[in-house]
Amino acid sequence: MFSCSPGSDSSYTILCGNGSFRDPPAGKSTVATNPDSVPSDRPKPETSHKRGNLAAWLVFFAAAIAVGIVFEMSGGEEMGVRHPAVGHRLPHLELKPLTGNGKAVTLADLDGKVTLIDYWGTWCPPCAEEFPHIATLAAKYRDRPDFSVLAVSCGGRSAERFDEIAVETEAFLQSFKIDMPTYKDPGGFSRRGVDMVAGFAGYPTTIVLDRQGVIRGMWVGYRQGYERQIEKLVGELLETPATPAGK
Repeated sequence: MFSCSPGSDSSYTILCGNGSFRDPPAGKSTVATNPDSVPSDRPKPETSHKRGNLAAWLVFFAAAIAVGIVFEMSGGEEMGVRHPAVGHRLPHLELKPLTGNGKAVTLADLDGKVTLIDYWGTWCPPCAEEFPHIATLAAKYRDRPDFSVLAVSCGGRSAERFDEIAVETEAFLQSFKIDMPTYKDPGGFSRRGVDMVAGFAGYPTTIVLDRQGVIRGMWVGYRQGYERQIEKLVGELLETPATPAGK
């Protein structure tokens, strides 16, 4: 699973052990971390204790490998319909149009619709890999008035400059020949709502809401196959008829 998360210097970086982005072996996960959080000036062990420290490190690594195996066998993390946020409601949502012909959106506008919300950024490698799948799903159900895709383009710095984000987002959409509106989240208001429910852990964060506004699936980061899970869930929810008013 790939995800991007903010660093203390307001930058977003993917680290894979050696401090660079690379594809992991099949089935393995890559964790996004901040390079500044990894100290480079750790004191070296005293020479007289090298052997004792070596033995301690060997024990530590053996334990770490065992934990890693259990982590991998269990799937590593609970995503999609098993995410802890499933069954909860977003406390608030307030998005503004960024590119295209979108309109301002609040939770009230989503009543009776199946909705996919995707928080992503053009600067984020896993977002760039996931987003074309989101666009394909949006195009598939373009004629369904009861389905909405809210692609929220977020900046790579804590202080977001929406004029720059709009230019970069438009360029990204054109490069992939994607025709769909995108949105902005001024002040991170809507992301804070996600954080209140499940913790906002990184990008992309993809959320699927049912017609009543209840979270039915949530994915943080991107791993091959997530797009099929998202499409399956959306299809199932669209088959569920809307509840008549007053029910």
